[in-house]
Amino acid sequence: MGGMGSVPMGGGMGGGEAAAVPDAPPPDQDVCCTPADEMLANMGLGPPPDGASCRPPPPPPPLASLAPPPGETSLRVAVLTTSDRAAAGVYADASGAEVQRCLREYAASGAGAGWRLELAASEVVPDDADAISEVLARWADGDVANLVLTTGGTGLSPRDVTPEATLAVVQRTLPGLPELLLGEALRHEPLAALSRAAAGVRGKCLIVNLPGRPRAVTQNMGALMPLLAHAVRELED
Repeated sequence: MGGMGSVPMGGGMGGGEAAAVPDAPPPDQDVCCTPADEMLANMGLGPPPDGASCRPPPPPPPLASLAPPPGETSLRVAVLTTSDRAAAGVYADASGAEVQRCLREYAASGAGAGWRLELAASEVVPDDADAISEVLARWADGDVANLVLTTGGTGLSPRDVTPEATLAVVQRTLPGLPELLLGEALRHEPLAALSRAAAGVRGKCLIVNLPGRPRAVTQNMGALMPLLAHAVRELED
């Protein structure tokens, strides 16, 4: 598990004398499933132009006018990456690092001025439902975080089990968040319709599934972040 504070999340967890972890996959490769570039090419869609910004896009119009709650909001965030290959050290965890980058950037902006952000924990686990559920329950029940963001394992592959692992842990589902994130993702990527992401609450901890591709993470975070302080404040009441 990653350290406390703002230490960026590293690569996967491997055993023995594994070879050096190569560079992270390109932004249009799904770190939890399979490379997406062939499917995109078949649909007449290509990668972003060279030099395109990976900054989160503006939130959808209804969220753009959403004012943050008054005062400060403590956000203790844990990031869980689910990926067989990242956990085995085949490549570095790019999507978990992107989640953290988006959070830091938003907290430093005017929109996140009321955030007191703590990146409390990070971990990379294989696509195994029991392993995923164990980490989610441990973080929520141990008060490690009041917000857990997972990345990866939300597609149709037999190894994509993050939604099932999440639903096995949460006590109340929050269907509106996946619907919002899906609507935002479909503005950029038709294949987002294949997502099975889930969200819910365990105790006073909000758990949200994000996709596995870094570029899709960026798009989802742009829609999600304006709501996070409101959600956490409601859970504290």
